[in-house]
Amino acid sequence: MKPNLRIAALAPMLFAMGITPAVADFSDDFSSGNLNAYLVYNPLQAFGTPATYTFVAGGIQLQAPQSALPSALGPGRGGLFIAGQSYSNVSVSYDILSASSTTPEYAGAFVQANELSIGKLSAFTVGIDYSANAFLISKVVGEQALGPIASTASSAPLALIPGNVLHVDYTYVNGEQSATLTDKTQGKVLATVYGTDSSFVAGSVGLGVAIQSGTAGLVGSATFGQLSVTAVPEPSTWALTGVGLVGLYWMARRKQG
Repeated sequence: MKPNLRIAALAPMLFAMGITPAVADFSDDFSSGNLNAYLVYNPLQAFGTPATYTFVAGGIQLQAPQSALPSALGPGRGGLFIAGQSYSNVSVSYDILSASSTTPEYAGAFVQANELSIGKLSAFTVGIDYSANAFLISKVVGEQALGPIASTASSAPLALIPGNVLHVDYTYVNGEQSATLTDKTQGKVLATVYGTDSSFVAGSVGLGVAIQSGTAGLVGSATFGQLSVTAVPEPSTWALTGVGLVGLYWMARRKQG
C-alpha cells in the first residue's frame, strides 16, 4: 500500500519542524457578484459619505465621494481587503480598467495592511497617483501618506491613454519591493519602480481608491479587474520543506512496512 500523506496530517509535523504552511493564494475576476471574500474598508460610512462598490462587466468599480470634513476626517476613500489572509513575502497583480480623469486620486493596491479603521490604516501602496500621473510604491501610516519608499520607487509623469487597460505586477520579498506598470491594451511597459522598506512584516492585501485633495464635491473612482495574490516562499523555506517532506515520506513507508 502506498503512503497516504494528507495535508491535515502533515501540518502538525511541519509546524514541529519549524515549517509554516503558506497562506492561500487568491484570485478573483469579480464575476461572482458578491463581496464574501473581502473585508470592506469604508471609514467614512458613519459620517455620511460612504464609498460604494459596484460590479461591472469584467471588474468592480470603487467610488469614494469627498469627505464632509476633509480637514478633520481626511479625504474620501474606500477599499476591499482579502478576508482571513495575512501575507508576508508576496506577489500581487491586478488590472485598472478605468479611473477618474478629473479627480486627483490614488488608485491601486494596499499590501501588508494593518488596522483597517479610520485614522489607523497602515500599509504599503502600489498604484497610480493620478494627481501627479505617477506610478509609485509608497507607504501609509495611520492613514497618513508618507510618500515613495525610495527615490527609485516613483516614476516620471506618465502619458496615460484614456480607455486603455493598465496592468500592475508587484513583488515584496524581505523588504525588497519592485513593481511594473504595463499598458495592457498596447502591450507596452510604462514604468518600473523599486525600493527597500521592511516597515511592515505581514498584513492584508486589497484594492482601494483615495482622493488626493480636500476640494469639496470630488468623487474618487476606479474600476479594477483581475486580482491575483500569491505567497512567495523564501529559498530557505523551499529547501527546508523539501527535506521535511522527504523525511516524512520515508517515516510513513517504514511505519506501513
